Amino acid sequence: MKNFYAALVLLFVVQASVAQVSPEYNDMKNREMRSMETMLRGDEPTNDAINGLDYDQVYARLELRLNPDTAIGSPAGKYVWGAITTYFKTRKSNFNLITFDMATALTCDSVYYHGVKLAAGSIVRQVDTLRITVPNIASIGTLDSVKVFYKGVPPAVPVWTTTGFVKNNHSSANQSNPLLRSNGNFIHTLSEPYSAYTWWPCKTRVAYDKFDSVDIIVSTPDAFRVAANGKRTSEVTDGTNRLTTWKHRYPISTYQICIGVAHYVQYPATPTLVNIGGTNMELYNLLWLPATAANQTALNRTAEMLTVMSAKFGDYPFKKEKYGHYTFGFGGGMEHNSFSGMGPTTYSSAGSWDVIAHELGHQWWGAGVTCGSWRDIWVNESFARYSEVVYLEGKTDASLTVTPTAHRATFKADAIDNGSRTETIFRADTSTMSAIFSPSVYIYERGAMFVSMLRKTLGDAKFFQAIQNYQADPGLKYSNAFTADVKRHMEAVCGLDLTEMFNDWMYKKAHPLYSGGQWN
Repeated sequence: MKNFYAALVLLFVVQASVAQVSPEYNDMKNREMRSMETMLRGDEPTNDAINGLDYDQVYARLELRLNPDTAIGSPAGKYVWGAITTYFKTRKSNFNLITFDMATALTCDSVYYHGVKLAAGSIVRQVDTLRITVPNIASIGTLDSVKVFYKGVPPAVPVWTTTGFVKNNHSSANQSNPLLRSNGNFIHTLSEPYSAYTWWPCKTRVAYDKFDSVDIIVSTPDAFRVAANGKRTSEVTDGTNRLTTWKHRYPISTYQICIGVAHYVQYPATPTLVNIGGTNMELYNLLWLPATAANQTALNRTAEMLTVMSAKFGDYPFKKEKYGHYTFGFGGGMEHNSFSGMGPTTYSSAGSWDVIAHELGHQWWGAGVTCGSWRDIWVNESFARYSEVVYLEGKTDASLTVTPTAHRATFKADAIDNGSRTETIFRADTSTMSAIFSPSVYIYERGAMFVSMLRKTLGDAKFFQAIQNYQADPGLKYSNAFTADVKRHMEAVCGLDLTEMFNDWMYKKAHPLYSGGQWN
């Protein structure tokens, strides 16, 4: 074993030529870093207590009226009319008060319980909180529901104004294309990690409590189309208004629920069918503009990415619904369940692929199974980074000439740089954003190289079997995982004790030194 680990060290520290990382890829990394900074800086509901610890959220139905062209709001068009039905299960006996995070700027018009409007005295607003008194529910585990009617201007998220609930127009979004400038206003949401409360009453800060399912029903003027999670089950127009219904029947975190409203053009007009484990799944995109030839080349790679990653990681986690991308007004991408929001530059050239692959990788590493703590953030980011290499190894697209070795070199060189040896991949200090994410090399590049070393240690067959077992683990799938869970699944397949390897590379700085010896 000692000589074997010494060989791994040589593999890790050998210098390699460096290929170019796209600006869009750096935008994506910056988005993930900024969302973490938002959480740690405290730009979240300013209520004193964490709401929702005494109930589990089960199902939500969001019924919204959105009109980017309305004169109402500040700026005009930034306004929401909504009705949110929340089904919940009580976690304590004699439950009679349900609380939601809800921005103070939003107005609660009324609340209905079992079809009956509650008295005004049963509804109390506190800072960024909605408190609703309901008739006493005696037993733990009782399923019940409330429906909240509300309206208002969602407040801006401090500093990161292109997150939360955003209304913009293509001119002010710095789009130089004259077709975009004439294509008017749009709305998008980006709620990671704690911004959902700015646009709908919900449980924001209890990340481990996922909805079992959601329905998203949005009314817009007829000229607009709506992007959201799940399967689009209906889209009805009357010549004036359009009512679009999306249904998502997989567990989903509050921050993953998303909406885009724009003059979307679907590409392809008839969804591509991708066979995932015997299921023909729809793949399509909702774009701000008709897809150019370059856009089509870039986006068409997604089908093969899906089959390559499904073969290696296990079936795409949301195969009964869809996958695709919708354009939104944020740089880089965001891996919302089943529909990744993408800035327009991420698919603008025929050679675009890296952000597309990274965000798809997050559907397994982040959406399908989510890191259980911010110390374990590498479980999301390092594996998503390595997903890019996995795609390149399996692709048949001859038009994409980058090789797995060349792309791995883009993060290998960073991982072995002298400046990348002072901290650990496992982020023991989570007191500040910088402590976790700065420099990002530890959880992206250095972590991805550790994943590569695990693969070398186990060999391809056992490595990918361990990954598939991890993704299929009923205790982890659509739930949360920790570093120990990765180690456990790797050891179960290979029969090795990987404690020394994890201690040396995950929990310690720099790299270990191994001395050779005479073995009998």
